[in-house]
Amino acid sequence: AMLDNDIKLVVASSGDLPLVDVAIRIGTGNMADSPDAPGISDAVFALMDKGTDKYDANELAAAKDKIGMEARLSANIENSSFDYRILTTYLQDSLDIAAEILENPTFPEDELVKFQQQVVSYLSNIQRNPTRNATSLFRRALYGADHPLGGVWSPNLVQNLNRERIVEFYIREIAPNNITIFMIGDIDLDTAVSAVGASFGDWGDVHGSQRQAIG
Repeated sequence: AMLDNDIKLVVASSGDLPLVDVAIRIGTGNMADSPDAPGISDAVFALMDKGTDKYDANELAAAKDKIGMEARLSANIENSSFDYRILTTYLQDSLDIAAEILENPTFPEDELVKFQQQVVSYLSNIQRNPTRNATSLFRRALYGADHPLGGVWSPNLVQNLNRERIVEFYIREIAPNNITIFMIGDIDLDTAVSAVGASFGDWGDVHGSQRQAIG
């Protein structure tokens, strides 16, 4: 099924337990990174659930905990993901939270600073154990420094990762026509269409992705 705003929906009814597995796929990821900002997609998806128009980080965590929503949000090479399992009773609530995270992230400066500190700490560990950076260096040798997969984090690049660039990536890459929602479990198509429409139906942005092909 497809919503009026071009969100695609795939549903499979399965099992006897009152549970629904929700997998939201966003058609962007590391391949949309700029050569001078490797990992910006990782930063965007790490920070999206750290504050929204409606919730700060603590309030958002509390809202998820209240309904047992343990969501995993991450950037991958070509596509990114937002996955969780939820009791059928709380499906609508969970979709409301997911929509708030995807539509209205605020990328707070204090959370960005925490993310930068985590990356700097990771880089310090690499200096003590360089083999941990072997994959990144191999990709640079294979794809070249100007390719999104050829980027390698450095302290200078971390400091250049500012909120303006993060918001720019988000606006360009994340929109309804770049999203597919998969549901499997105690759900049928009509119920899913109604629930997703209620949560995401007002979102009308259009993406203009700069995601490249790997080859």
